Amino acid sequence: MTNLVLNAWISLFDKNKESFFLSNEKLSWTYGDLMIATQECSAELQGLKPGICLVESDYTLKGVAWLIAGLCSDWIMVPVVSKNDDIINTRIEISAATHKVSEHSNWHLRVIPNQSDGSKNGNVDSKSGIVLFSSGSTGQPKAMCKNFDIVLEESDITNKKPLNMGLLLLFDHIGGLNTLISGMKKAAHLVAPIERNPRIMAELIEKHSVRVLPCSPTFLNMMYLDGIFEDFNFSSLRLVTYGTERMPEGLLSRLSEYLPRTKFLQTFGTSETGIVKTKSFSSSSTFLTIDDPTVDWKVVNNELWLKTKTQISGYMNVSEQAINDGWFKTGDLIEMLDSTYFKIIGRKKEVINVGGEKVLPAEIEDLVMTLKQVVDCTAFSIPNGITGQAVGVRIVPEIGVDLKILKKEIRLISRKHLESFKVPVKIMFESDLKHTDRFKKER
Repeated sequence: MTNLVLNAWISLFDKNKESFFLSNEKLSWTYGDLMIATQECSAELQGLKPGICLVESDYTLKGVAWLIAGLCSDWIMVPVVSKNDDIINTRIEISAATHKVSEHSNWHLRVIPNQSDGSKNGNVDSKSGIVLFSSGSTGQPKAMCKNFDIVLEESDITNKKPLNMGLLLLFDHIGGLNTLISGMKKAAHLVAPIERNPRIMAELIEKHSVRVLPCSPTFLNMMYLDGIFEDFNFSSLRLVTYGTERMPEGLLSRLSEYLPRTKFLQTFGTSETGIVKTKSFSSSSTFLTIDDPTVDWKVVNNELWLKTKTQISGYMNVSEQAINDGWFKTGDLIEMLDSTYFKIIGRKKEVINVGGEKVLPAEIEDLVMTLKQVVDCTAFSIPNGITGQAVGVRIVPEIGVDLKILKKEIRLISRKHLESFKVPVKIMFESDLKHTDRFKKER
């Protein structure tokens, strides 16, 4: 990066200095505030050799300012959204961070004692970048350094209408960072709750007339379960983009009924490859295609493989190959509609093996969710002494439903439409959706 890039950001912030940049349930900041904060952070970096800086923050004025200032000064930035000391220390060790900023240091740069200059990490280039960590897997998370192209082009900053965007995906998530940077290029008003729960997000959508909401299917289902769409005014919402996990067809149908004026667009991307441009078959369909001339994709044994210009060269802390012959194996299993459109039907690692027969959780989940009394269904494997594994389901029912009757209906519809080895042998009822801290379904 060069001073020209930093100057371009500062110029953009100055041009829109009276406009809102970021709001949460307590505070709002303008682009003028962001301009001053970025200049202050940049001044602290003057004369220092670029290093690796951990930013302990969510979406805050200073957290974002440090991210931009660091990237424009050839630093590698490590955003971490956590108050857990063990997690923070693990991130420091894996990334070999040399410096740290946080609210505890009053947002001033601090040297981390006994840390190297980061040279031991062979997969970290000398160029600026962002270190991300994989989520949702067991064991130590895989770390990777992503190069972020934040060069401003004229087309990026042209904004004919005010744009208010929700910002739910985390500050250390590829989807959240993509929304943040693309939103700033459009001089959008970004609305990011401190506490990510459906009711607070709905209050902010209504208060700030949010037009675009990037989200996960699980969070949208939590909003439905909480009665959010009946209690709040969503008339401003024009586009919901969803990703990070598979969208159940029954959920998409329900959402379309509650938000008939809102377009739903499925997105796709991974930390390893970056976010790719997609196009949905229709707003009511879970089929999509990759609409990006810079991305190659193919299907091998029903698994989606990607090749992008923004993919990583390797992981920082594990020997596992990220890229094989130029291709990244996403682990997502897909079903083709035609030669162009496909839908995600599950993760390869989630397939249930019942005596050698492969069972996709999505098939059971979509079938059970055709019952109006079912808000959510999660299919998972349970141990079985004969077949090795069997199918269990976790059900979140509509409030007030007779669970004995519902259990009978689930068994009836399963036996009618599924092969015997796919029929759930265990049915559990729960009042709340189980989810990860990234608002993905927890299996």
